[in-house]
Amino acid sequence: MTYEYKMTLLTRFRQGWERGGGNMPLMNEGSVVRRLTPIECERLQGFPDNWTEGQADGHRYKQMGNAVAVPVVEWIMSRLVEVDRG
Repeated sequence: MTYEYKMTLLTRFRQGWERGGGNMPLMNEGSVVRRLTPIECERLQGFPDNWTEGQADGHRYKQMGNAVAVPVVEWIMSRLVEVDRG
């Protein structure tokens, strides 16, 4: 791969990221790659189905990408309580 080709790929990647293209979760199913649905992203993060309903899918993907997974926070807090109680 030449330097110029690498720089072209990097530039295209950055342009896509700045437009929100980097927020597109993908899933490999055999030889086919498909986009995760907003509901699948909500489930992966531990939110109820349609938690972000009523917004454009791009905004929903971005919100789930910026969210903290609910089960992880619950686990951390339960451990903190256990340690505090001794």
